[in-house]
Amino acid sequence: MDPFVKRIQDLIQEDVLEMRSVHGGSVSEAYRIRTPSGTFFVKHNSEHIGQALFDAEVLGLKKMAATKTVVTPNLLLHHKDLLIIDWVDTGRQTAVFWENFGRTLAELHKVPQSHFGFESNNFIGRAQQINTPMI
Repeated sequence: MDPFVKRIQDLIQEDVLEMRSVHGGSVSEAYRIRTPSGTFFVKHNSEHIGQALFDAEVLGLKKMAATKTVVTPNLLLHHKDLLIIDWVDTGRQTAVFWENFGRTLAELHKVPQSHFGFESNNFIGRAQQINTPMI
């Protein structure tokens, strides 16, 4: 068995029935896995920024989910250089899809905040983004 698949199985305590590489990002390896309990998105980054990158991503996902405006994947595992979240099927990206996406994104940006800027630093790709909240 592939050691990476074995590591995932050990961490999630479930068999990985299928795993395939997916594309779209340039910073981390990305996979779609199928297990007996569902389908998940796996990100793996063994670079020195991997854990900080995923720490920031998890915080961002939690903050977005708290707004109850956008579909946000549930977190299955956050472990050092691995992030495993629900697989989200976008469906067909028709004109209606993009209209709904735009409305939902607008709702996310209308959520009241006490300040401008995110509460902690995060990343744009491999580059650290310094966020300084301003009132």
